[in-house]
Amino acid sequence: MKNTYEYEDGFGTELTMKASNANILMSARDIVSGDVVVTQLSLSEVDRLVEFLQSATQHVKDD
Repeated sequence: MKNTYEYEDGFGTELTMKASNANILMSARDIVSGDVVVTQLSLSEVDRLVEFLQSATQHVKDD
């Protein structure tokens, strides 16, 4: 099973995340320069990242 999440920020950056049963492959691409950065995260690393983001944003309010 693979799920894909794609995001474009409107300023020239695209983010793609492809999740499988074992890991997540994440790539960021600068549309203007063509530069690409790719990293692979284990599911345990993703869990830690989610915990960090929830903790870091728990008091943030959307405008």
